[in-house]
Amino acid sequence: MVDVESKLLKARMRMQQKYLNQFYMLYDDFHITKLPLLPEEVCGVEALKAFSCNFLSPYQPSIPKDTVEELERRVSTLTQQLKDAEAELEKLRKGKQKV
Repeated sequence: MVDVESKLLKARMRMQQKYLNQFYMLYDDFHITKLPLLPEEVCGVEALKAFSCNFLSPYQPSIPKDTVEELERRVSTLTQQLKDAEAELEKLRKGKQKV
């Protein structure tokens, strides 16, 4: 059962990563705060105080021990995002030169 849950979780993470990537591209001028996914709800004053530290300092997820294929996929995604950002920057620079 653990292996099935692990596969389901990995598939869900890949799907959500796609949406996160879109957020970063569409809202690059916004400050996007990542928050950890917790196994339970944040209930009560003490739990809320403890969780609030995530709003003050960036959440750094633990580095997953991915397979080579998963890391290659992540690098490919990041490389494409960089190319897209560079192309957008070039368009903006050319637009400024015409003004």
